[in-house]
Amino acid sequence: MMIKLFVTDLDGTLLAKHHHADEKINQMIKTVNENGCTFAFATGRSANRATPDEIDQPLYHICMNGAIITDTENQLIYQSLMDKDVLKELLETFPTIDFECITINKSYRRSTKEEWMQQMSKPFKPKHLQPGEEVDEDWHKKFMMDILENNCFEQTIEEILAQDICKVNLHLHDKNYDTDALDKFLEKHKDQLVNLPCDDGMYEITCAGVDKGSAVAWLANHLGIQEEQVATYGDGGNDIPMLERFEHSYAPVNGLDYVKKKAKHILGPHYEYSVANHIVETVINKK
Repeated sequence: MMIKLFVTDLDGTLLAKHHHADEKINQMIKTVNENGCTFAFATGRSANRATPDEIDQPLYHICMNGAIITDTENQLIYQSLMDKDVLKELLETFPTIDFECITINKSYRRSTKEEWMQQMSKPFKPKHLQPGEEVDEDWHKKFMMDILENNCFEQTIEEILAQDICKVNLHLHDKNYDTDALDKFLEKHKDQLVNLPCDDGMYEITCAGVDKGSAVAWLANHLGIQEEQVATYGDGGNDIPMLERFEHSYAPVNGLDYVKKKAKHILGPHYEYSVANHIVETVINKK
């Protein structure tokens, strides 16, 4: 059966270098569109940071692990908001943890700007660098400025609860947080909350039932596409629901080991454009 919807994670999966896209990736999306198929990103990123600057082709966006879906004109077509009572309980139970509480376009946190800057200034090395590659400092500065621009600091619980929060992130950054207590809280509230982080260095919390797999299924149904006509690609823990759910699922060889076990097929490394190449080959061969 021909694939009609291609959905891929970004960092460590599609993007080849320093979280950037380029003309090769842009051309791949164009090829998908010109052949009557549909392309979508599925990312943990916020909606306003989902599309790399280098991309100018129309596509769908599954953001914040499925809490937000926007169409090809960046119009909101699906949104899942966190329950304010359980969010209030989370913030009150862990008053010293710097949770990042995210709306469709802003992040709200209790720390000061200075505290956050100090934490983020620690040595940084993306896990998705290819062997021997060094950190692009220009990219790192832009990455920091993009995040800073959308952060609201020194927020009270009341100010956070006044927002439409879709997702809560927590970057550990070697801080001595009581993660055992947090894990117990999440287990206690598993009917309301789910944690699907991209890796072990963070928490990515959404409403229970919100994940990339259910979001891709929602989008396919919205577009009138059967699940057997969907191909998914991912490398991280938050990709597991869509790799498990769909028959045509792929992970790059650089993906986390426990993630690759969930994919039906393994491709080459992300920095060799393995995902982009596979999508083009699939479209051209009408697989």
